[in-house]
Amino acid sequence: MAPRREDEPAGDGRGRREHGGGAAQLRGGAGWLSGRDPPKHDSAYYCGVETCGNVWLCPVCSAKIRHRRTDELRTALAAWDAAGHAASLATITVPHDLGDPLSRLVNGERSAWKKVTAGAAWQRLKRRLGIAGHVIALEFT
Repeated sequence: MAPRREDEPAGDGRGRREHGGGAAQLRGGAGWLSGRDPPKHDSAYYCGVETCGNVWLCPVCSAKIRHRRTDELRTALAAWDAAGHAASLATITVPHDLGDPLSRLVNGERSAWKKVTAGAAWQRLKRRLGIAGHVIALEFT
């Protein structure tokens, strides 16, 4: 086991960590809620809690994944810009109503994008405009 840094909370090896103020087990043994010493760390945090990693269904995991992807894209775009290239944003909206199944909308959008990027016209456009790649992000509202 690596030595603990001085500024790291102490752990007991079971996913429980505490920082000064102590820790309390959550109902059902799901994890621990630890209080940090104010004023340096005026917050509380969960430790040893399982996450699902589902970007579509879990509001907690979705927020974390979205923020990580945002940082990755921001870093990539900054490097692209620093190399003297430009970036563009295209927004594609699919008309729909409450009766449309989400799977049909997503599949339709994917199919349409494949058709747009599969032909010779796309290859000519890429060469003419210097398109090196694209990023697709779906948003559901």
